[in-house]
Amino acid sequence: MEDFLNQLRRVNAARWEAWSEGRGEDPLFQSNEFGGEAGEVMNVVKKLEREARGWRGSRDTVEHLGDEIADAIICLDSLARSYKIDLKEAVIRKFNATSDKNDFPHKLTSEGGQKNPLTMVEDQFFAEQVPARAPFYELEQPIMGCWNVTEDINTLFVHVIEAAVGKLDNDEIANTLLGLKNLYDMKFQQMFNKYEELLKKQAGR
Repeated sequence: MEDFLNQLRRVNAARWEAWSEGRGEDPLFQSNEFGGEAGEVMNVVKKLEREARGWRGSRDTVEHLGDEIADAIICLDSLARSYKIDLKEAVIRKFNATSDKNDFPHKLTSEGGQKNPLTMVEDQFFAEQVPARAPFYELEQPIMGCWNVTEDINTLFVHVIEAAVGKLDNDEIANTLLGLKNLYDMKFQQMFNKYEELLKKQAGR
């Protein structure tokens, strides 16, 4: 079966040939294209970190970050292809050289090669441990939803201090805060209910 990187190289080359209308490889363009995509990755991370810190500004999504990382990988494959670099071999060689240089036992192997003993121990550990803990990953979304309280409070702050100075009386502000309180009472209760549900799942394993 064709592995992923070989498939990427083959299909990406065919698409490049069609896209460039048969002009052949263009490493200068491809290197600049990669630089642009790397910048897009950094821009999305900036927005995600801005949101995580509760700062004002535009927002983005982890899904979009995945798209931009994928574009960067595709561009790197095109650039490597221009110089006839086997991406798989290059990554394995460099990764293992860095491990050797820093006295780490972690090594990559090509398909069909002998598997590293440490990798086999890690595989066994995760096979035994992760399935038992995996249900708790379901808590991620409820927790992230509760964290939105900081963004909602910031929205209220901006509205009161900047957008509506002198226009809101104390009753209106109090009603807004009470609404936020009730909303997050429900969200935290839902998260606790999910936690109890997962505990019951664990107990029934």
